[in-house]
Amino acid sequence: MKACHLEDLLNAESRLELKIASRLNNNVLAPKGRSSSMKVGNSRAVLNRTATGLRVLAFTTQDSCYITTSWFVNHINRWFDLMSSGSHNVALSKRDEKQYQEALQPLRKTIHLFANMKVGHNGHFKPVQKGVIMATLSILHVQDVLLNQRVFRFVLTGRFTQDFLENLFSSIRARQSTPHALMFKNFLKVVTIAQYSRVCKGSSYILNEGRFLLDFPDYVKKREAEGEKTAAQVQEMARSIPRATARDIDQLSLWERYVIYDLAGAVLAGVRKIMIGTSEPK
Repeated sequence: MKACHLEDLLNAESRLELKIASRLNNNVLAPKGRSSSMKVGNSRAVLNRTATGLRVLAFTTQDSCYITTSWFVNHINRWFDLMSSGSHNVALSKRDEKQYQEALQPLRKTIHLFANMKVGHNGHFKPVQKGVIMATLSILHVQDVLLNQRVFRFVLTGRFTQDFLENLFSSIRARQSTPHALMFKNFLKVVTIAQYSRVCKGSSYILNEGRFLLDFPDYVKKREAEGEKTAAQVQEMARSIPRATARDIDQLSLWERYVIYDLAGAVLAGVRKIMIGTSEPK
């Protein structure tokens, strides 16, 4: 796995209008400032759909080395989802023993992977490896106690992260990089009120459906209004979008065809998910 493969994917899509890894950009790969590099959203931008783009890049360039990086990115994306689950769809649960064991397998594999991987040309064991191993082992132990001993119905691993704490300290440092005790106290009051009064833009953590906000009713109404507006726009677009002909497809490059195929698969997967529906663990 090489980090330069991400730059190769970014350069390959830089001149294209249709992109697979649309959120991958220079600000994500080389963030400016410490606060930007700490944002969870920037890390998710590297994980989301990047693995698919690397597989397409491997096929178009006939270079199999991109497949290894694609596998690693996809595995870390799965690991991150399991380690920070905030919804019942990806929560650890023993409702289905087969799915439960399948969910634990990537976590165990991650421990083995980071315990044996070599980082850099000299193959040193980095602190991040120990951190990933300790965090994964902790979640495995916690879920075992809660599900098997305490007989919980499910475990949301996202409740064990410190995203909110990290965002709090980031908001304070944004006002003063090295505040003294009194400044920290005053900034803490201001930030606390601001955080619990509105949705903060550019935060370092992933917002969990706006829960515990004082403006939660207004937030829900806004989300519902946006959903209705989006549904109306989709219906209007569906009436006006012309059907693509074979001649139109021939004018597309090979990469653009892969992008359209990937987007169509994502749309169909979303429609299938809505049509089948999901239910919360019982």
